[in-house]
Amino acid sequence: MTCEIAVMNREAVALAADSTSSIVHGRKVFTSAEKLFSLSHRKTVGIMVYGDADLLEVPWETIIKRYRDKLGSHTFQTLGDYGKNLIGFLESNEHDLLPDAAQERYFIHTVRVCLETIVEDVDKRVHSIIESKGRVTHQQIQHVTSEVIERYLNELNKVDTFPMIPEDYNIKLLNKYEQRINELKNEVLEELPITDATEQQLKDIAISLFSRDIHSIKSSELEYFSEYEPTRLSGIVIAGFGDFDTFPSIVTYEIEGMLLNHLIYVHSEDKSKTIDLDKLPAEIIPFAQTDMVEQFLYGVDQNYDLDIMSASCNKFKKACQETIDGDRKLAAQDKQRLKNKLRKRLASAEKGCTDESARFQVNRHWWPIMRVLSALPKSELATMAETLVNLTSFKQRVSFGRETVGGPVDVAIISRGDGFVWVKRKRYFPADLNPELVD
Repeated sequence: MTCEIAVMNREAVALAADSTSSIVHGRKVFTSAEKLFSLSHRKTVGIMVYGDADLLEVPWETIIKRYRDKLGSHTFQTLGDYGKNLIGFLESNEHDLLPDAAQERYFIHTVRVCLETIVEDVDKRVHSIIESKGRVTHQQIQHVTSEVIERYLNELNKVDTFPMIPEDYNIKLLNKYEQRINELKNEVLEELPITDATEQQLKDIAISLFSRDIHSIKSSELEYFSEYEPTRLSGIVIAGFGDFDTFPSIVTYEIEGMLLNHLIYVHSEDKSKTIDLDKLPAEIIPFAQTDMVEQFLYGVDQNYDLDIMSASCNKFKKACQETIDGDRKLAAQDKQRLKNKLRKRLASAEKGCTDESARFQVNRHWWPIMRVLSALPKSELATMAETLVNLTSFKQRVSFGRETVGGPVDVAIISRGDGFVWVKRKRYFPADLNPELVD
C-alpha cells in the first residue's frame, strides 16, 4: 500500500508520494521506493505510480524512463493525449519490453490463484457435509464441485467486460493457453471429480479472468470472488498540462497486465479531473490509501458514517416492529400490513438520511476547503499535498498493524509557466559525487 496525493487549482497541480514499498505479501517493507517522476523532457507533465511497482515483472521506473526517452521533446495538445500515447507505447511492446514469457507467467499465476480459491471453497463445503453427516460420497463431492464452479462462473459473468477487449480476444486466448489451463486443472484440482460440462466451465472462468473487470466490483458485493485477489493493480497518475491546456488536469489508469500484447487496463474516470472555471476550481485526489485524506476532507471517517447510519436505521426498524408486535388491538394481518408499509417508508428515509449526511459533509467541510484551495499559491499547494501524505503516515505509526505508508515524501509542482519543479526529492546517491544525474 502507499499514499499519494494530487492537489490542484487553476494555477498548478502539486503531487506528493511516500516511499514505502513491500514484498512477500507485505511482510518485508522498504522506505526508499521511487513513485514520482517527470514524464516529459519538456517538463510540463508528471507521473505517479501506486499499487504494484512492476508491470509483468518490469519495474515501472524502467518503463517510464524508456517511454520518456522515446517521447523526447515531442509534446501533445492535451494532457489526455499523453495518457493515450503512453497506453499505445505499452501495447506496441517495442523491443519486447514485456516479453511473451512474462505474459504467460502472469496468465498461469492468475489462473492458479483462482483455481486454488475454488478448491478451498469446495473443501470447506465437503468438510461441512462430513461434520453434519459423518461421511461424504463420491457423488456428493462431484455435486459440490460442479455447484461451486458453476456459481463462480455465474458471478463472473455478471461483471462488465473491459471496454478495450476486442470481440475475438477470448477465442484467441483459449487457443493459445488451453493446454496451460488443462495442466493447471490437473495440478490444482488433483482428484476432484468433474464432468465434461464442469471442465468447460473451468476454461470459461480462466479466460473470463482476463476479459472481465473483477477489480471494479467491491468485495462486499461478491459472494464467491470476495477473497480472490490474484494480482495487484498498478495505478498510473498523469498530471500537468498539454500544449493547449490553460488549467491542469489529471488522468488515471489502472493496469493489471498484458496478454497477447493486449494491455488489460481501465481508465479511472472518478480519479481523472480537469480544473474548470465554472464547475471545478480546485480538487484534492488521494490514491491508494485514502481513508485519512477523506476524513480530513469530509470531517468524518467514511466507514464510521456508513456504520452509524446503518446501526441507527436498524435500531429504529427494530423499535417500530416491536411497537407493532406489542399492540394487542391489532390483528396479525394488520400488523403485517403495517410492517410492509413501514419497511418501504424506512428504506426511503434511510436513503434520505444518507443523502442529507453527504450534503452536510460537502457543504460544511469539503466546499470550504475547496474555496481556500482554489486561491492557494504554488508553495502552499506543495505543503498541503505533503502534509496529507504525512497525516496518513502518522496515523499508521500510532495504529496497530503494518506501516504501509512512510519514508521520505517526494513533492513536485507542475505549473503552466515553470513546468515540473521538484520541491522535495530523495536520492539514492550523493548529489556532489554524481552531478550529471542532478536535474
